[in-house]
Amino acid sequence: MKYFELVKKIKDILLPTGGEYAGSEAEKITGIASETDSARLFMMMREEAPDDVCRRAVDIARARSEGKPLEYITKSACFFGLDFYVDERVLVPRADTEVIVEKAIEACRSGAKIADICCGSGCIGLSVLKNVDGATADMFDISEGACEVSLENTRRLGLSERANILRQDVFSSDFLSGGEKYDIIISNPPYIRTEVIKGLSAEVKNEPHIALDGGDDGLAFYRRLLDVCPKALSDGGAIMFEIGYDQAADVTSEAAKRGLGCEIFRDYGGNDRCAIIKK
Repeated sequence: MKYFELVKKIKDILLPTGGEYAGSEAEKITGIASETDSARLFMMMREEAPDDVCRRAVDIARARSEGKPLEYITKSACFFGLDFYVDERVLVPRADTEVIVEKAIEACRSGAKIADICCGSGCIGLSVLKNVDGATADMFDISEGACEVSLENTRRLGLSERANILRQDVFSSDFLSGGEKYDIIISNPPYIRTEVIKGLSAEVKNEPHIALDGGDDGLAFYRRLLDVCPKALSDGGAIMFEIGYDQAADVTSEAAKRGLGCEIFRDYGGNDRCAIIKK
């Protein structure tokens, strides 16, 4: 089987669930299976594809057609120009979240102290550390698996000396009670309303439920963090949340109830995505 025939075969497997993206994903999967980039794959289209490459491409495509995120299959996700290890224990990093990293980098000075709460894979906090000289971070998650994934990414990115991974529950009475002060507190918490989760795509439902469920109105984590984070901010510091596209007014209102100012920024798709909160 030639490579162009393999791409067509993979596309046919993906079409029932992949729709208009089946073609591009077929090329991506073929590239992953053959361990080659898109430019080289284009040059190889008339060449014979080895049997092991064909088998691997088909296996990946079948798992993908069942709703498994491609990043879980390849154990890799690109975020803010960096390669992160990911698996079923953490959310897949998404481009929409990169606006949080951009805003944090803009606000950070050299040597800043950062907290990344509900850190998951560590993609936000570690991306900031990679771009701010001398910055350090405490990174929190309730999930032991997520903490293990974050720890692996600190190692891969050479940030083990600058990132401290801590397994803690945001809702525990002693959370952020140790007197530590942070210049930036970042969080991409669970913010999907409980009742909405059952209607999500099969792909999203393959991701960890604990990282999605934000309670009845999706605001449970924001309320808790707005109660505890301000006292942990250094003078002039800021809290930065990822928010759902329809949560700007609610998060702004919750901040105002606590005497905090809130500014909303949009992601690359034009949706409200980042809330920056200051005392």
